[in-house]
Amino acid sequence: MTYNELRAAVSAYMHRTDPETIGNEPQALELARVRLARFFFPELASATAGVTFTDNGDGTASAPTPPDFAQADTLYVRGRGDHEWVTPREFNRYAADRTIRNRYTVTGALVLADSSLSAVGIGARMTYYQAPPVIAGTASNWCSTNYPDVWLWQAIAEQQRFVQDAESAALTDAYALELGNAAMQQSRGNREGGALRMTTKR
Repeated sequence: MTYNELRAAVSAYMHRTDPETIGNEPQALELARVRLARFFFPELASATAGVTFTDNGDGTASAPTPPDFAQADTLYVRGRGDHEWVTPREFNRYAADRTIRNRYTVTGALVLADSSLSAVGIGARMTYYQAPPVIAGTASNWCSTNYPDVWLWQAIAEQQRFVQDAESAALTDAYALELGNAAMQQSRGNREGGALRMTTKR
């Protein structure tokens, strides 16, 4: 579906003609997109990009996340294999103990790892899940094309919150979550070998 088609579907479901509710449709679609960027990671959204680290002078190194970054999957370094993802708190503890080699974390828009990754030609690559890109008009993206129902129902939940129908919004949130989990399980089940649930961003 295109952006215009998603908006029309939201409007048709809400059965509201007041200018305030109609005018909030772009905001509802954007809030839904941002929410999906935090919780919806189907295999179709997987991408890989090189990351260049800079020494922070404290035993750690940092690199900016890719522009469309939503959640980390793996950090691979040539000759050292995959690094283990840890929480920022765990990373700080390992850094203090000087035991962060082959571990990494993501905080804000930065990837943090051992300072050795700042060496020239280290060959670090991150596999991650992309956030749904912003679209408008007749444009579409991977989410609106392949998972329009997930985006649509999340946007409907945002509109229900806007009109102060909290009960319906909670039910619709749950339905959007169910659709998202089913889509992720289907798209990643073969690779992961089991069920997958929406998780917090990392």
